[in-house]
Amino acid sequence: MTTAEQFRLDGNDALTQQNNPLLAIQLYTKALKHDRKNKAVFSNRSLAYLRCRQYAEALQDALAAVQIDPDWAKGYFRAAEVYVNTEHYHEAITFYQKALQLSPTDETMGQRLKDAEHKLCSQTKEKVDFPRYGMIGLGSVGSILILVDQFASRRQTLHSWFAMGLLLIICIGFGYAGGHLAQWYRQTRRESFLLQQTSQTERAGVYGKTSTPTVTAAPFPTDPVSSTGRVKPSSGDRQRRVFRKVEKKPTGVGKMIS
Repeated sequence: MTTAEQFRLDGNDALTQQNNPLLAIQLYTKALKHDRKNKAVFSNRSLAYLRCRQYAEALQDALAAVQIDPDWAKGYFRAAEVYVNTEHYHEAITFYQKALQLSPTDETMGQRLKDAEHKLCSQTKEKVDFPRYGMIGLGSVGSILILVDQFASRRQTLHSWFAMGLLLIICIGFGYAGGHLAQWYRQTRRESFLLQQTSQTERAGVYGKTSTPTVTAAPFPTDPVSSTGRVKPSSGDRQRRVFRKVEKKPTGVGKMIS
């Protein structure tokens, strides 16, 4: 057994048995120092980074695995898992579809694809719902203010229908703008999340610069077709740089260790 293989097995044990992803990252990094073209180690370290919510590093390792072996389904699966956990469902769907093309009998990948498509539909619906809810919310506030002014106040402020209508329109307008602002804020934070960041493991010196191949461009699959016919992302979609910290536990953790 080679030194790299021993470090890989030790890393697998740390990740699955000891539930210690930081130790696993250290061991996988040592393995990569001995074998920088080991796709399984990159795939497993990607999962370990995902467990630590270090999404930029997790995606980098997943793409490195794809770059080493473009015909290996698990590399695409790892990248898709990172995109799902950062709410980049278009990209996740595309990578899941490519993984299924290479491994069409894998039930886990098929289920993950369906889940990602469902989440994309919900995310798309939110784009309409946010401004609508804002308009309804502040529109209701404006209506309440008008009623209070007319029937519960000793001294009326709004003396004409024009003034009442203007107040209502202003409230609805602010609600519409606020909904769009909230939507923009969520998207901006989400898109910040895949930016390269200095993680706690990198500060500890376990993410060596020489251990990861340079990924100049994501090997992005093209012409995806939805398995349900509901979603067909454009082939021009590319990985976006992300800005939202997702506070839920990463999904897909502990799946398909190599």
